[in-house]
Amino acid sequence: MHWHISLDEALERAKERSTPVLLYLRTAWSPGCRALETGSLRDLQVLGLLDRHYTCIKADKDEQPDLERSYGGLGWPTLLWLNHEGKPLAHSSYLPPRQLSQRLMLGADTGSSPAGALEECFAGLETSNSAEDGVPLSLADEVLEHLLASSDPVHGGWGKRQKFPHPEALHFATVRWSRTGDDRLRKLVLCTLEAMEQGAIHDASKGGFFRYAGKPDWSEPSEEKPLGANAGRLLTYLEAHQAFAASSFAETALGILNWLEETLRDEKTGLWYACQDRSSGSPVEGGAGGNPALYTDRNALAVEALLKAAVVLDQDNWQERALDNLTFLVRNLITVREGVHHEWKGLPQLPGMLSDRAALLRAMVQAMHSAGDNRFLVPAVTLARGTLASMSAHDGSLLDRRHQPAARGSLTERPENIHWNALFAEACIRLGHMARAKELVHDGRRILAAFQDDWRRFGHWSAAWGRAVDLMNAHPLHITVVGPSGADDTRSLQLAALRPYVANRVVQTLDPAKDQTLIEHAALPQWSGPARAFVHQGLLALGEARNPVELERLLS
Repeated sequence: MHWHISLDEALERAKERSTPVLLYLRTAWSPGCRALETGSLRDLQVLGLLDRHYTCIKADKDEQPDLERSYGGLGWPTLLWLNHEGKPLAHSSYLPPRQLSQRLMLGADTGSSPAGALEECFAGLETSNSAEDGVPLSLADEVLEHLLASSDPVHGGWGKRQKFPHPEALHFATVRWSRTGDDRLRKLVLCTLEAMEQGAIHDASKGGFFRYAGKPDWSEPSEEKPLGANAGRLLTYLEAHQAFAASSFAETALGILNWLEETLRDEKTGLWYACQDRSSGSPVEGGAGGNPALYTDRNALAVEALLKAAVVLDQDNWQERALDNLTFLVRNLITVREGVHHEWKGLPQLPGMLSDRAALLRAMVQAMHSAGDNRFLVPAVTLARGTLASMSAHDGSLLDRRHQPAARGSLTERPENIHWNALFAEACIRLGHMARAKELVHDGRRILAAFQDDWRRFGHWSAAWGRAVDLMNAHPLHITVVGPSGADDTRSLQLAALRPYVANRVVQTLDPAKDQTLIEHAALPQWSGPARAFVHQGLLALGEARNPVELERLLS
């Protein structure tokens, strides 16, 4: 078939043939354009319809900026149906062959139709840029309604005796609020976090939180301040500060950070101990001998939170600490024989559980996302694939531990945990987008689908699953910053991509000198100049930016 390059020529030819015009606006780096050109526009039925019933024109946004200015603004690819006067009749983004054929047949005789005539006809047809089929979003809403109904309307949180904040439930509420504007969710998050930081569960003088409260008003706290619980609450306060601009939340988060460093830090490794006991003021753990314990999962959760803190609080020292500890974990707690180990005692100890693998995978993904540190890409992909190979159940979910032939008694049981399954699945999906590895995205979605019939039995622990289901039902906003590592313009674009609250976002930073394979795999343009940011969502390329102002405009 023939593609015109001149609009005037195409319109004149369309009048002669009594056909509408199909205008295809493209850019080389768009994943949707590549999919269209290697798939739909090679389909024999599509080619036949275009040849018989349309006059076609193809325009690259950089080579024909006049057409981009006149007809662009919808991202790439854009397919525009035009009448003989050049007025748009309808538009679409990427379409697979069957859907494109449907629209081509509907629009075949519209060359003399008025502007907008096809939009209503196309509106009822299925679209293509939504995420693939999976767990319905309605189930995430069911989880949320359960959490709202069981929450404390006065003091926030959950529980009638021992009171817990359940950070994953608050994360989920914030995500869903950002999508729907449901004010019940905003009030739940703010009520809980404000009441917690004002209650006795919060150690306002020394920083950090006790494990739980004995009363609904967050009073009568427990004796211990655990690393894992505080890492989750730190992340919650940071996300809420980012979403709601509550200054006290930033102060509370900073208090947790300072407490971690002053009280739990192991000077030899840099890792953090598992827990502090209020009565002794020293880090403790429940094992024999009373020696401080350095656990993989708790430390990895803290790493993830510190990486977030560096961006939200604009304090780079937390990023340096996080990357140092993550490097230690990856080098010392991952071995060929066991994969991941659970504890460090001068040597790696005990086979790792799903919690260790999920938390470590999330930390590595966050290091690439927040710090642009692509050293962790290969170990992250290796960990994800190894976990899927060794811990998958028949229904697609992940078991708590690898099969141990020598196990006895109840240790032969390998139960499923919806919370850690959800956290692993979410990280697996984000990693799949970064590595451009579709099978990891599919595997993450398969894990979530395994719980769609029985999530209710897990109670509040289903919150992480609900959040992951919400996120999997839409493609993430994927921002790729390409520029030299450490350069000011690269970092300024990276921070502009990270600082606004966006519920579902992947930020990737690629250095042309180090990450050439990833740049080529993403089909991004080659150049030697200032850093640039490329934004796409699913198959739709939304635009590119050369400075933070342009990027902020794109994200808004």
